[in-house]
Parts: sequence; C-alpha cells; structure tokens
Amino acid sequence: MNKKTTLLFGDVIVIAIVTLIGFATHDELSLQFLARMAAMFFPLAGAWIILGFWLNLFEPQSAANLKALWNVALATLFAVPLAFLVRGLLLNGMPIVPIVGVVFIGVTAVGLLLWRSVYYLYVKNK
Repeated sequence: MNKKTTLLFGDVIVIAIVTLIGFATHDELSLQFLARMAAMFFPLAGAWIILGFWLNLFEPQSAANLKALWNVALATLFAVPLAFLVRGLLLNGMPIVPIVGVVFIGVTAVGLLLWRSVYYLYVKNK
C-alpha cells in the first residue's frame, strides 16, 4: 500500500472510530442506530476525502511536514458542518444541535491530528 492510500484509509478509519465513539457515548451503539451512524459516517468520510484531495492532505510530502498538520484541523472545520448538513437532509431534516456540531468538529480534529501525528513520527523516524 502506498503512502497516499495509507493516509486516506487511516483517515477514514479514524472517522469511523470517532463516529462509533460518539454514538457509544450516547448509548446508541446498536443495530437500531445503524442508519443514523451511516448518515453521519458516509457524508463525513465523503466530505473529508473531497477536501483532502483538494487541500493535498493525502500527499506524502504534505503529511510529512509538521506545519501542514494544521491543514487537517482546518479541513475538519469545513468537512463536519457539510456532513451535518447532508445528514440532516438524509434524515428528513433532523435538527442539528449546534453544540453537537462543535463537539464533533473538535473530537474529529483531535482524532485526525493524533493519527496524522503518529504517521508523521513514523515517516520521520523511518
């Protein structure tokens, strides 16, 4: 697997983990909530991938640059609200509580920054 693919799959796995943790913290980690989990995960993963390619987040030289790590947080500020908008449309206008969006932005950004930091350290020490 090349570095670009590793970054992309790593990001998607982190988004899946963050989504599962979010539902688990609200005791909604069961099959009956699968549609709602999918309505959050797929739009966020899609928005992240689109923004990631647009901002060159999957380029190995960008991921190996510590200063470029902040682009991950910046992209999260746009990807999560876009995902919440799509989620609301998919779930027939289900309301979006602003604090949930803010928390999800923060948790997603932290998760992605942690993963990308591990990747950075691995590449740097290789």
